[in-house]
Amino acid sequence: AALDYLARRLPRVPIGVIAVSLGGAALVLSEPESKAAAVVLESVYPTIESAVANRLESTFGSPGTWLAPLLLWQLAPRTGIAPEQLRPMKHIANLGAPLLLLHGDADRSTRLFEAYQLFAAAREPKTIWVVPGAAHVDLYRHSGADYERKVLEFLSKSLKLYPD
Repeated sequence: AALDYLARRLPRVPIGVIAVSLGGAALVLSEPESKAAAVVLESVYPTIESAVANRLESTFGSPGTWLAPLLLWQLAPRTGIAPEQLRPMKHIANLGAPLLLLHGDADRSTRLFEAYQLFAAAREPKTIWVVPGAAHVDLYRHSGADYERKVLEFLSKSLKLYPD
């Protein structure tokens, strides 16, 4: 709805989106696909199954992963949404915009190999940047000026804010 509003208000202005974690997943899963001209995703999970299992493991240790199927089993009856509908990895190719995927190499909520799975499923043009030492959604705190430079360069180029 926010992107539709902006597109109506500013019909000739390209829209860039920065979306983090669950917000990034929501953008990727949105229907119809977003009207964004450039997308920055930070710390987005590839599937709801992995997101739930990782968070339970972070909280309760390895026994926590045994709880994930029980929690996910309740999802459809309680919400009307099946786990299969909450897999950004299956929808990311539909973005239709240049992508900058950001991830911390110390993220325990979404593992680094899962970020690479998500990245592999995306269409070109795409770029991934892994921030050393960063966990879940604290990339800016770990990289400050580098974060600003990477994101602003990507948006400037993708949105053609400063034509050559």
